[in-house]
Amino acid sequence: MATRRRDRINSDEEKRRRLGHEVISGKRFAEHEDSPSLRTATVERGGEVLGAPTYGQAATIRRTNLGWRRRQNPNV
Repeated sequence: MATRRRDRINSDEEKRRRLGHEVISGKRFAEHEDSPSLRTATVERGGEVLGAPTYGQAATIRRTNLGWRRRQNPNV
């Protein structure tokens, strides 16, 4: 497996998914010594919880192409 850094977003991932590739996303939030790197909140309306968003100042996002969705052994 090989990876390379990309600074711009393009439509390669969308095209690969449309053609039948299995693409997964991963994220890693930056770590800060003096302040918490993640902040969470709860969004409510009328006492009902609508969501719990998480905010991080910086993150690294990785997109991994695992291969064809219909490959013989999906665990490899």
